[in-house]
Order: sequence, then structure tokens, then C-alpha cells
Amino acid sequence: MRMNKQNIIAEMRVLPEIDVEFEISRRIDFIKQVLLSSHSKTLVLGISGGIDSTTLGKLAQLAVDQLNQSDDGYRFLAVRLPYDVQADEQEAQLALDFIQPSKRLTVNIKPGADGIHQQTLEALQNAELGP
Repeated sequence: MRMNKQNIIAEMRVLPEIDVEFEISRRIDFIKQVLLSSHSKTLVLGISGGIDSTTLGKLAQLAVDQLNQSDDGYRFLAVRLPYDVQADEQEAQLALDFIQPSKRLTVNIKPGADGIHQQTLEALQNAELGP
């Protein structure tokens, strides 16, 4: 079957045109509903500094800001999980500056990741692996 625009729209189940403001509002409302239905006041999201996490981080903070207009106490915690020194740390910090999360947390995962790697190697060496 030859793919044309209509086939792609039908196959991918996408809209032929996007109302950006509506989609932003829809996603913010979804985030707010998840927080409200979970009875949680804290939203935690990993932020790498890439476009996907930056976009979602900004939407998360906007949702929390809206919730705080009627019921203070909601917060968005942006978590960074670099392995040792992140090469694009400056970009990641720019993303956080744009997002303006309620709180920022950075956890260097190198010691934990290296420990899991070492334990896995030791387990494999001690395991009796069949043919």
C-alpha cells in the first residue's frame, strides 16, 4: 500500500492539524489530574536536559503552579541523575533554569551503577552456567 498523508494520519492515529495551546492545556490538565487522583502533592521527574525531559518538566511545573493557585503545597521535584561528570552539564542547568522547578536534586549514580556492575560480574563468575 502506498502511504500518503491520509494513510499516515489514519495509521498513526494523529490529528491532521495541531492546536498547540489546546495540546499544552490538555497535557497540563492530565498531569494535574494524576496528582489529584494519587492524593500526592509532589511530582518527581528525571531531567536530562534534552528536549523531551525539558518539555515535560516545564509542563509539570505549570501544572503544579496551577494547582497551587487554589491549594498551596504542591511541588515539582526535578531530579538529575548524572553518571560522574555530565559532559553537557551546562545545557542541563539551562533546562532547569527554563523549567524553574519547585526543587532541584542531583544524585550522582556512578557509585551505585558501578557497584551493581561489579556485583553482576562477580555473580556471573560464580554462577554455574549450563551449555
